[in-house]
Amino acid sequence: MNSSIKDIIDLVLLTNSEDAILKLKEYAKHLRSEGKYNDSEYIFNILGSKETVKSSTFNSDCEQLLILEDLFLENEIYNKNNKDITKFVNIILDKVKLRQLGYLKVIIYGMPGTGKTTFVKDLAKLTNRKLYSISAGKLVSSLIGQTQKNMDLLFKDIANNYKKSIFIIDEFDSVIGSRDEIMNKEYHRMIGSFNLMLDKLLPETIIFAITNRLDMIDSATLRRFNVKIFCKSIDMKMFIERLFKLALEKEIPFKKDIVKKMLSIKKSYLNYSNIDDFITDSIFNNTNLEHSIYKILSFDRNEILTSIEFSDKDKAIILNKSYSTIRRQKNEIN
Repeated sequence: MNSSIKDIIDLVLLTNSEDAILKLKEYAKHLRSEGKYNDSEYIFNILGSKETVKSSTFNSDCEQLLILEDLFLENEIYNKNNKDITKFVNIILDKVKLRQLGYLKVIIYGMPGTGKTTFVKDLAKLTNRKLYSISAGKLVSSLIGQTQKNMDLLFKDIANNYKKSIFIIDEFDSVIGSRDEIMNKEYHRMIGSFNLMLDKLLPETIIFAITNRLDMIDSATLRRFNVKIFCKSIDMKMFIERLFKLALEKEIPFKKDIVKKMLSIKKSYLNYSNIDDFITDSIFNNTNLEHSIYKILSFDRNEILTSIEFSDKDKAIILNKSYSTIRRQKNEIN
């Protein structure tokens, strides 16, 4: 990290300004989003050490944001034309509508990688609201009584930050399981406490729960959510736009027509996490985008060689072989 930046960090810590420390956290999150993980970790480690020292003078004012994490939002919006997100934007920006509803308690469910979390992030950006993540790991504790205390802190956090904010719980099924399962008493109490918290939320609170397993959610908890959204599959147009944009930014070679054909063949196997997989593989192995897609989506070599959808030149790109090698391998199959 640049020595001047380190000097600024030291100055922020020395002044002990709450606003400056918050800005420093935002800067660290920004570095992380740009892939500068070492620099980001360096700042968070320093802030962590400072917060550990402050804990010795713990008081009730320090309880805020122990469970909530302020999420950094990128500028890119992926769901601009999504009908569901447009409905939410209209309701949230219409104070009368939001008051009529009383609150928005929403469960988004569906297969992994179908853009559930991205949906909520885009909603926060489109409505100009802060997005707080509720950490499941910080809620549930093996210590008797600690889970209840954590739940109380969570309620205080939400009560203090509900205005102009959206709250999200990812992997909700790992927090609130079914009562039908064999669970210890502490877990039963935690579910009861969480349901009570949902009942006590202030009017106009907006909270989203994300899950891949709706069947695992406690039925009493499920009834407390007034909106349910099913994310069935990815948006192919959005998927391709995001993939091409990233590939161009990273200067990864690719042919649009070939990539589109390959993705259409494997459409039912795609999820949004594949985008990062393709990009990472291409950079790590110094190969074109088509070959990374071929490997990650497990295309069959012989099917590619005998396919009528791709020319021999296309096949050479996909298999990362020379044109003459492709012709020879085709003859071997025939």
